[in-house]
Amino acid sequence: MSALFAASQAELLRYLLIVVRISPLLIMAPIWGSPLVPAQVRVFIVLIVAGLLLPVVRGPLPPGIGDSVFLLALAVAQELLLGFLVAYAALLMFAGAQLAGQLVDVQVGFGIANVIDPLSSAQVTLLGQVQYLAALLVFLLLDGHHLLLTGLAATFGPAPLGAPFAAGMGPPLLLVVQRGGRILFVLAAQIAAPALTALFLTNFALGLVSRMLPQMNIFLVGLPVNVFVGLLALAASLSIFTTVWRGAVDGLGGQLAGLVATLRVAGGHG
Repeated sequence: MSALFAASQAELLRYLLIVVRISPLLIMAPIWGSPLVPAQVRVFIVLIVAGLLLPVVRGPLPPGIGDSVFLLALAVAQELLLGFLVAYAALLMFAGAQLAGQLVDVQVGFGIANVIDPLSSAQVTLLGQVQYLAALLVFLLLDGHHLLLTGLAATFGPAPLGAPFAAGMGPPLLLVVQRGGRILFVLAAQIAAPALTALFLTNFALGLVSRMLPQMNIFLVGLPVNVFVGLLALAASLSIFTTVWRGAVDGLGGQLAGLVATLRVAGGHG
């Protein structure tokens, strides 16, 4: 009877730690984390996904975790931090798409106008919101939500449940932030590059015209020209946007595993 009770307690602790790790992603990530989804539904999804992962996530728990409140609290804090880092990596992809639109907004002249994003309840620029919604649509078409769950499950390999961070939290977290920043800005630059190049050439041509025809009001002429060229370049570069975004979505699992492996969790094999 005591052995059965100990086994049940270990499984309960394992389930609790899985819930703690996956909660930030499923509560904050796009689609599931939308304010339009009731909180009760998000909690229900977390509990169901954790139950599905329980037979898969095996391996011994750290010794003494079931007998010490301090060790249990430390393991919960580490799993929560790891979950936020995974959610951070997933949200950076969509932030990169939105940043690409904002960069174009500044050049086109739409940067002074903001709209309310119904998914995040934050103010965003016009083209930034268009790029974000386009990224969300392509994400669903590519089954990105399934890839997100697969990448989340893959983090249990390099980072076993409850295992302490080998090098402390400071240096690994700095590396994760730096790596995540590269994901954000590289993705934004790749998406916005065609439109920004077209706008640069347009402004260069307008500068030459203003030198040759100083009597022309270049500001009055340049604004509609920039708007037309910017929108035309965005429309013409939709195939490039889809290709870049597909590569980012396909590499999502690798990005999540890479960020987790960066932490160099003790006891992991990544």
